[in-house]
Amino acid sequence: MPPASEAKRPPASLDASFEGPAPLRAGSEWTADARFWLAQEPYALWHAPHTRAKRPTTVRFRSALSEWRLEFHCVAGPPEPPAAVRAYGDPDVWQSEHVQVVMPCGAPGECLHLSVTRAGQAISERFDKRLDPIPGWRGRAWEVEGGWRAEIVIPRSATGFPNTFRLARWTPDEGLTRWPTPFGSWWHVAPPDFLEIVEGRETPPPSEDDIEDFMRRRERDLLLSAGLFEPEDPKERHDLAKPPARKGEFLEAFQARAAVCPWSGFDQLPPANMEHARDMLEDRFWFHDVCIPMKAPFDWDRSGDEPFTMVHLARFDFLADLVAAWKATGDLAFARKAIECIETWLARHDLRQSLTPARYRCRWNWITIPHRLVCMMRTVGSLAGTGLLREELLFALYRTVAGVLCVLDGSLITRHYPKNHSLIMANHAVALSVLCGELRFAASLRERYFGHFRRALEVQFLPDGVQAELSTSYHMICYQRLTEATSLCEKAGVPVPPDLTEWRKRILTVGARYLTPHGRIFAFNDGGMPGQVDAIGRASDTFPSLILREGPALGANEALALASHGRQGALLPPFSHALPWAGHFMMRDGLGPEAIGLALDAGPFGMGHAHEDALTITLTAFGKTLLADLGSGAYDSTDPMRRYSISTAAHSTICVDGCGQASGWFPASWRRDSPLEGRHWFGRAVQFAAGEYGLGYGNLGGIKVEHRRAVLFVNGAWILVFDRLLGEGERLVESRFVFGSLPWKETKRGLQTTTGTGDLDVQAIWPGGLAREIACGREAPFAGWTIRNLHGRVPAPRLTFSERVRLPAFWVTLLAPFRDPVEIPEAMVERRDGEIRIRLVTPRSTDEVACREAPFEVSFANERVKFSAAAGADGKFRFHEEEL
Repeated sequence: MPPASEAKRPPASLDASFEGPAPLRAGSEWTADARFWLAQEPYALWHAPHTRAKRPTTVRFRSALSEWRLEFHCVAGPPEPPAAVRAYGDPDVWQSEHVQVVMPCGAPGECLHLSVTRAGQAISERFDKRLDPIPGWRGRAWEVEGGWRAEIVIPRSATGFPNTFRLARWTPDEGLTRWPTPFGSWWHVAPPDFLEIVEGRETPPPSEDDIEDFMRRRERDLLLSAGLFEPEDPKERHDLAKPPARKGEFLEAFQARAAVCPWSGFDQLPPANMEHARDMLEDRFWFHDVCIPMKAPFDWDRSGDEPFTMVHLARFDFLADLVAAWKATGDLAFARKAIECIETWLARHDLRQSLTPARYRCRWNWITIPHRLVCMMRTVGSLAGTGLLREELLFALYRTVAGVLCVLDGSLITRHYPKNHSLIMANHAVALSVLCGELRFAASLRERYFGHFRRALEVQFLPDGVQAELSTSYHMICYQRLTEATSLCEKAGVPVPPDLTEWRKRILTVGARYLTPHGRIFAFNDGGMPGQVDAIGRASDTFPSLILREGPALGANEALALASHGRQGALLPPFSHALPWAGHFMMRDGLGPEAIGLALDAGPFGMGHAHEDALTITLTAFGKTLLADLGSGAYDSTDPMRRYSISTAAHSTICVDGCGQASGWFPASWRRDSPLEGRHWFGRAVQFAAGEYGLGYGNLGGIKVEHRRAVLFVNGAWILVFDRLLGEGERLVESRFVFGSLPWKETKRGLQTTTGTGDLDVQAIWPGGLAREIACGREAPFAGWTIRNLHGRVPAPRLTFSERVRLPAFWVTLLAPFRDPVEIPEAMVERRDGEIRIRLVTPRSTDEVACREAPFEVSFANERVKFSAAAGADGKFRFHEEEL
């Protein structure tokens, strides 16, 4: 960008549009025939050219006493082939053309986001995730010659927002373009980044050149305010607190620090993967189980056919393998390759484009860039003593770190507290402030990001301590990111706020409550049962390894007991946990790895990483997973495994008329506003949990059926699952049970695993005569798989009981873990006096169960104990247990 003295001053009309107070009056109209902007040229901090979008968008604002009306005319090609309308929360919802209106609201950094797709779907979101913020707003779209039109109507009575807007349009071939905003991104939230509508039908809109000049000037103002260069001469920027007095001084100081401070580099490297390292010498780069050949000149942001893999490869985690290979062999070829990879990115990188969401279907690149720079800084710290590091490269790396930290610090996504992005980026920013402590704003920026950490933690975690996305993996990702940042500070002698350490203890303790007895995790949503959590420069941790390594220093005694099978820490029975805000119930009959563990998901949909899996159950025993939750593989919507794993059909719950659940259509339900109480009992001999799902099934929840589920768990013995389907008419009901990848056989009433070292028998005992289907490794229709790593899959049986029934309906299923087949209960069932009576006979005992459908109640008795649970009108249960 030219210096301020050379920049052309935009006309007064543009200044008024962006900066001047000019409220709309009722009945006024303002039309902007503006082309949106998307940065595409190589980026330098003082030069930011813009190019025009291929297809213009005309926007008209109308003001009336009762409403605002925004009309979009989008020049476009023919519409895409019609496809099923997807719920908000499904990543594919954004793959069709759409327009957006963003308005500031609430506290600084909070925005209201309204969108209308070309197919006419209207979607609302607030960045602070207080959902459904505007009752009565409307959005629609329709086809016209040469493109399509959209309309957004906002009732004035429902809003208290100023007349400031930011507009955007997304098309498959161009990505997101917007007007007005700097940095080629929608995330900036300073007042000049919004268009303030001014009255005056006769006022001509500003020209495109005027807008471009304004955006250049605005971008320069942001850089100046961050202190990245001095106004009198932007080429003489001084990012360092103490600029070097002579050539070579900065490199020497860096090498001296790296020699005595292991934390400057990769100080906890796993063993080198020599196969991957040798492949990288030939420009074949690995991400988990996928190899991506790269061709010179490298484009680390765009190469590769699979976006998910490419984005993660572009985080540069592979540098750790090259450094580890050099340390293991002493071969400088690996070190040279690591330096070369850094140089090729710094030589070609486009900071503006790297940070804009236009290239990919999600915002991973906002996380990718700072992650990448952390890996690069740790790499040069590890290789500082090899003689391969040049001072020019070091300066270029520091300059890029300074630019990225400036962009992130001025962006809304840093303050996007309800999701884990803000914690991940706060981790990287704090880490870079330590690794690049010579930057003159490092200390002040670190303090700001400690504040971001604090506010994100307060917003993200529910009162019961569960991360609000309700994904077990992301709960611990938040812990790991907080730990990486704070532990690096501790190693470098930088004080850490005590409250952040207390947060670490709390998150670790609650995370431990999701541990299964055999050391895996009860997976919810995008959590995976192996419980792996990535760490920069280190082999993936698991929940137990994290807890056993870090729990003692934090004093997390409950977590230590769960992770060590009772050998460390302290936890008295019952060993089960209810998390009422999350709606998660984890039941265990012991702490040993052979104990039975059962989880019921009675929680809301969650945000960001949600599956349509209400009331699914997970079961472990004998050191193995018997009924599994698939969790998540690669976030690639084109992969049938991804589509399957997030569906209702891939979970141990119920589908209706061939359709899954519809929580995604109802954003107000995604986060519970009160705890789930009166739904569980964790006794000495008997455990019980219950929940309900009532948002319907299929498109827009149009199939009005409610599912209520209760589980009765007799410790050390068996589980009964009671399912009530409420509604009207005749429906096809399918009750599914998803097994781990185990050998199996079909039985007279269901399915039985056949490992011979501890197994599970599942049988439908009421009603009799249900149809059975077993899918295992089936391609069409896709079913019967479990996830291996990210992109792999292995066959796993899925049992389905089905029947077309007239509602209401009541089903009972028996889950019997066993070592010897003689332990499987013999079930005798009859209906008498309005009750379903079940007798379960084993060599050890005879158990009697009686249950009524409405109102639901269940009783259990044998020679040792009596138990009963009765539902009240409010859904809460009354419980009684006594030993005989």
